[in-house]
Amino acid sequence: MSLIIDVRHLVLKKIPNLLQPFSGAISDRMNRKQILLFCDFTRGLLIGIMGLLSIFNALSVELIYITALLMNILSQF
Repeated sequence: MSLIIDVRHLVLKKIPNLLQPFSGAISDRMNRKQILLFCDFTRGLLIGIMGLLSIFNALSVELIYITALLMNILSQF
């Protein structure tokens, strides 16, 4: 069980780091203010959806991992 948790932690932390060169190239070519607004709005939307799912008891561990991965990817920009 510990190995599975370590692999999930590795995926959640290292995959977004592999995207840094691409996110840097994208942010250099686009308006940084728009990128920042889009990423912040999307992260807020994800947190709001997680809150609603928690209220309705529809939250699963897999969904938490997927949301954490998306949040880490969006924080790379």
